[in-house]
Amino acid sequence: MPAAARTNRLLGRISRRLPIRWEGDRIRLGAREWARSNAVPVLIAPNPLNPDHYGVVNSGHTFAFWNGTNARQTPRLPDWAVIEVTGDRPGPVLDAGFFGEDWK
Repeated sequence: MPAAARTNRLLGRISRRLPIRWEGDRIRLGAREWARSNAVPVLIAPNPLNPDHYGVVNSGHTFAFWNGTNARQTPRLPDWAVIEVTGDRPGPVLDAGFFGEDWK
């Protein structure tokens, strides 16, 4: 279970049913994996508690990856991304993509 799931009750309830998994020191999505010590996932997927609605897991503004004003605070990532964290700012996008029709 991710550390955030231990402090966020809702994330704790749904984390095991999301397409991205936090497993030990790794983040996993299908056959892909990343070290959790320096990476965080960002995703949108059907809410496991109410599949008629989407849920978003994000730990900050994703517009920080693009120069410009805050008027450009529009989504610029696909369905999921794994972002490297360096200090108190997000670093580069390590990997990103779209889920298939089955959200996997």
